[in-house]
Amino acid sequence: MLQPNTVSNHDRKKLAPASSASQLHFVRRRARRARAAVRRQIIRRLPESLSLLRERVQDENPRVRLEAVVAASYVPKAEAVEVVAAAVDRPRDPFLDYAMRQSARALQPRWATAFAANQLKLGSAAQTDYLKKLLGTPPKQASPGEMIYEMACLPCHQPEGKGLPGVYPPLAGSEWVRGDAARLIKIVLHGLQGPIAVGGQNFGGPGAVPMPAMGGLTDEQIADVLTFVRGTFGPNGAPVKAAEVQAARSAAGPRETPWTELELSLRLTQ
Repeated sequence: MLQPNTVSNHDRKKLAPASSASQLHFVRRRARRARAAVRRQIIRRLPESLSLLRERVQDENPRVRLEAVVAASYVPKAEAVEVVAAAVDRPRDPFLDYAMRQSARALQPRWATAFAANQLKLGSAAQTDYLKKLLGTPPKQASPGEMIYEMACLPCHQPEGKGLPGVYPPLAGSEWVRGDAARLIKIVLHGLQGPIAVGGQNFGGPGAVPMPAMGGLTDEQIADVLTFVRGTFGPNGAPVKAAEVQAARSAAGPRETPWTELELSLRLTQ
């Protein structure tokens, strides 16, 4: 029986020591992918999957509603969008809004015709208006940097770059995002640990999880995601070039430890 939350002995040997933040991040990504694969298979095989999801999308817990919305995108039926639309009438946050939009877009080839023929069972005018607006707004082609942000950065920094108060610092309006691009490159390459002040607020206190290193991305990918972050949340910050990332990578040499705010501040003043 498949156990999505387990890691094989082979992987444990490769990932030791477990204290490394970047290795822990890798394990979590593998676990999330495994859980998603299992979820897709289960949802597709359950004969009453839509009935279950219709119930879950009305749950009091917003995280349960979010899971129902995401799971609906795995049901290959036009009616699956009814689950997504049902979330319109409940309290929402940026995470749920993002999940709804992504799920509805993924299902759109299946529900667009049924919607036009008035064959969907929607619970309110607000739900109808939500789908009508989606149909009238062609999906924006995400830039390479935005796609990397959604995969690697969004869980902590959120869709609108606002972070989580006291846990993950915001990117929107941050002096770190607007400032020296070299500091951002170093943070992405090697990670960040310890306390940091952003917008007059303190983050990274005792027990905080360090930002993992993402040096496994190519120079071009790091340049793309930082260009997106600076342009979107700066806002209008100057783009980052792959040559800048390459130079920073070479200058750091074999460094493996995350940076600290103090280190980065000292290097900036030198």
